[in-house]
Amino acid sequence: MSDFLCGKRLLFFSEIYLLIPVIIFFIGYLRPVFSIPLALLLVTGAFFSIKDAESDAGKVNLFSKKTVIVLAIILLWTLLSGIGGFVWQNRWDHMFRNALFEDLVNYDWPVINSNVGLCYYFGFWLPSAVIGKLFGMNAGYIFQVIWAFAGISLTMGMIFRYFNKVKISFVFIFIFFSGLDIFVWLFTNMNDLNSIMMRVISGEHIELLLYLFNSSSNTTLLFWVYNQCIPFWLGFILILKQKSTKNLLFILSLMAICCPIPCVGLAPLIAYRIIKELIKSKNVRQVMTVQNVIAIPTALIMLLFFRTNNSAGKLSILPLDSKEVWIKFAIYLLTEFLCYLIILFRYNRHDIELKILFVTNCILPFLTIGKDYDFAWRTCIPLSFYLTLLVIKGLHFDHLSKRAKQCLVVMLCLGAFTPVNELMRTVYTEYAIVSRQLNEEKRSNDLQTIFDEDANECYSNFTASTDNYFYLHLAKTNYDS
Repeated sequence: MSDFLCGKRLLFFSEIYLLIPVIIFFIGYLRPVFSIPLALLLVTGAFFSIKDAESDAGKVNLFSKKTVIVLAIILLWTLLSGIGGFVWQNRWDHMFRNALFEDLVNYDWPVINSNVGLCYYFGFWLPSAVIGKLFGMNAGYIFQVIWAFAGISLTMGMIFRYFNKVKISFVFIFIFFSGLDIFVWLFTNMNDLNSIMMRVISGEHIELLLYLFNSSSNTTLLFWVYNQCIPFWLGFILILKQKSTKNLLFILSLMAICCPIPCVGLAPLIAYRIIKELIKSKNVRQVMTVQNVIAIPTALIMLLFFRTNNSAGKLSILPLDSKEVWIKFAIYLLTEFLCYLIILFRYNRHDIELKILFVTNCILPFLTIGKDYDFAWRTCIPLSFYLTLLVIKGLHFDHLSKRAKQCLVVMLCLGAFTPVNELMRTVYTEYAIVSRQLNEEKRSNDLQTIFDEDANECYSNFTASTDNYFYLHLAKTNYDS
């Protein structure tokens, strides 16, 4: 039986997954004089990107029993995340995401209401919005689950190819990897230890106690900000699989419409790879390939679009003279990353990319955009994802001592309190709804539209002025829609 995941086929489907939302955005939002040439350029770029990608000699059998089990686990994880609203959703983030998705379905594109545009990294929802426009809102929500499942499955397939092995344990490590949030939570709740067990069972959120600084577990990311993490996971593992710089900028440009903030955290690593390649080969053609050149107009369009956002220009720095800020930052580093790096660094001390991601994560969390700290919470996703891979590598492939592996397993078990907490909240609430102990809708629908300024506390994060270059010269007008 032919192997789906061997050669370049998995790379092809992974890039197509990232490519589709960008093409939909160009066709749906830009005037035909721009959208048609750009869409053709992207298809051309994808062709050269797949052509120039290095093929692995190893194979991963899609039709093995292990892979069927993996897909079943991924499907269950996807459904429990609340994507699509067929299982209870976390109220806050899903409320905004559902309103945004329904605006994408209900409005003509570009989405504009009374000269206010919808501006957000909404790439994840674009394929589902197309389905919603064609077959109805419920069909769009169903396709969200399908699209999420496909993205996570491709990511896990790429992780299997990254290690050239299919192991169910990889999936569980990915799902349950987290920092030691439990210690921060216990410390801040020492006066109320009697109620801790019930609060854990009911799924009290334990990750934002430091608030200024936070690195979410993979499960938390999926359950709250799936639209960013799924495309980023897939794009980052694609980048890590690249042996040259021929495709790096192209892949990064495809990720921008879905996850621009994590891409900022990844940018220094991309720059390092490019500079290293130029110094080594002294050949600019290794970087300025057809696909990487095509990435330039794609990235420029995305930049012009995101610049219209009402929160985009509100950049500030945390107070560096605040003792509280530095204490919280030290606790954040220790409980999220250093707890693992103390064990793993000896075996990865020559890993320059790990060092770059760590240093980047020591700088970017002090920057804020808009009124909250989302920039800090999401620019650390690259380091968290990379550390997940290092933990998998340490437990399965590195020559760690028996004691080091035991310590790593203990860290994973302690960190697992956070994703288990997220899972328990959903399971507990879903059971209460199904058993009629709780009279609540599964889908978070308190916000009907992003444009309801009175009800939308984060109104500026999702909206844009239409009096700017993008909307005046590049975007479709109403009669073009």
